[in-house]
Amino acid sequence: MRLLNFIRNSFERVLAVDTEYRSDITNTIPNKVLCFVYIDVFTGETFRYWEHEKNYSERHFNYDECLLISYNSVAEFGSYLAMLHGRPLNMYDAMVETARLYKPMRMQKGQMKLLSTAEYYGIKDKMTETEKEENLDRILRRNKFSDLPFKYSLDEQKEILKYCEA
Repeated sequence: MRLLNFIRNSFERVLAVDTEYRSDITNTIPNKVLCFVYIDVFTGETFRYWEHEKNYSERHFNYDECLLISYNSVAEFGSYLAMLHGRPLNMYDAMVETARLYKPMRMQKGQMKLLSTAEYYGIKDKMTETEKEENLDRILRRNKFSDLPFKYSLDEQKEILKYCEA
């Protein structure tokens, strides 16, 4: 418990973060950020930010005082940079821990994905691969290479934020 107390006392907030975005033609760089969702690890409080209509936004938190936790933080870093937030100072990437500690001994090829990792750790309350793919179709694959503005309905926005939170 010492490490957990150290983390709690060292940061203003400890936030799990996920982002959703449409990517460029290389499928690696955020072309248009849709949203950010944060969950405070200690309080359970959720913060949702819909960013699709914006070219930049104000920082959601003072990132220098927060520990941000993500899975494969390359996506989050790209989203922060795309929205002109800069690069957060304290980012913990849970995928790196999984890869370094467990992959060589226990994990099979193809099991570094978030849902596979959750299953490996016994997390049962998660979405199915089909639900994930349906949401990715909604977010990433429609008008992917179009320069025309793409609009999401209010219902789609809610679904995307719900997916991001999950």
